[in-house]
Amino acid sequence: REAACPTSLHPTTARAMDLIFILRQYIGIVLSMAAFAGFAFCTKLERRFDLDQTKIIHVSVGLAVVGLLFHELRPYKRQAGLTFSKEQAEEEWKAREEEIAAAKTKKKK
Repeated sequence: REAACPTSLHPTTARAMDLIFILRQYIGIVLSMAAFAGFAFCTKLERRFDLDQTKIIHVSVGLAVVGLLFHELRPYKRQAGLTFSKEQAEEEWKAREEEIAAAKTKKKK
């Protein structure tokens, strides 16, 4: 008797989506949102928690840099690159459309 797999699969990579994968994939955006909140609400944080505004901004910059590093090191990224070549861009777009069409037909089955 086979045990049921407790994790779901990532739709495009068929990779197990366990807690570690989700953490590695999305920690960068979470840190970036925290950095944005620090920038956007630094005056309110200063008044409410009696913190120095410059320290809040420095912590926010640190969070943004660490979030960027985690974002660049995430396990799943699209492999398309930045290009100025019209032919390469059209090839990548055509391949992406084919992937989307294949996923739709697979989903209907």
